[in-house]
Amino acid sequence: MAGITLEQEVGVPLFHRVGRRVVLSEVGRELVGPARAVVRDLEVARSAVVAVKGLRSGRMALSAMPSPGIEPLTSMIAAFFRRYTAVVVSVDAAFTTDDVVASIRSGSSEIGILRCSPRRVPPS
Repeated sequence: MAGITLEQEVGVPLFHRVGRRVVLSEVGRELVGPARAVVRDLEVARSAVVAVKGLRSGRMALSAMPSPGIEPLTSMIAAFFRRYTAVVVSVDAAFTTDDVVASIRSGSSEIGILRCSPRRVPPS
């Protein structure tokens, strides 16, 4: 619809041009309330995108096998939550690698944790 004005789209004049002035037509006056609602809704949508983009709010679903699901996952989630308090994190248990992969492929989880390598203590 590039190049089409709102007046062309609705098929009626929204403004009357009187000399150097422009005044709303009857249809234009009726459109003011819905137009304001659209602008408000657009601002709400824009704020929601910015909030998620900046990790100020949102949801994150994880799928983890039992061993890493205890540690280091609990410490990682605790540290994440201290920084991003409005992000809701959910963790689903997966008992096999295939379960984790299936969870990611189906879209029920954004992150999958398969296993955890043991911490290696550097030689002293």
